[in-house]
Amino acid sequence: MENILRIIKACRTKWLSTIEELSTEQMNFIPVGFKNNLAWQLGHVVVSQQILCYRLSGNKFVIEE
Repeated sequence: MENILRIIKACRTKWLSTIEELSTEQMNFIPVGFKNNLAWQLGHVVVSQQILCYRLSGNKFVIEE
């Protein structure tokens, strides 16, 4: 379990370092060939992680539903 939590933390840290300097405009831009912007994609990653790690283990979400 510790290894899984370490991986989750590393992924979040990497995401944050990747996007921290992006503007709102850049986060909301939808590239050609895609249906969603980066902000939506990141939200999807967070919600998916919450479902897989918290809800399926019987724990409460860390974020609001």
